[in-house]
Amino acid sequence: PALHAHKMTVTHLAFSPDDSLLLSVSRDRAICLFERRAASGGGVEYCLAGRVDKAHERVIWSCAWAPSGRHFATASRDKFVRVWAL
Repeated sequence: PALHAHKMTVTHLAFSPDDSLLLSVSRDRAICLFERRAASGGGVEYCLAGRVDKAHERVIWSCAWAPSGRHFATASRDKFVRVWAL
C-alpha cells in the first residue's frame, strides 16, 4: 500500500538497521518516520510514527541510519547535514 505523508516528491528512503523503521525525506523539507507493524491477514504495514516539518531550509536530498539505529542523518540543499536522535 502507498504511504501518504509528503506533499511533494520523496527524494530518499532508508530502512533502519533492524528493518523496524522506514525513514523518508522529500522536496517538501519534511522528515517522516514509519513504524513497521504486522497487518491483519499476515502482511506488513508501515504506519506514520513521526514527522518533522521544515527540518531543513531547502529540499532534503538524502538520509542514512547510524548502525545503532538510534540516530540518522539528513542532507539538504541548504548545505547542512543534520544528525537526529530517536
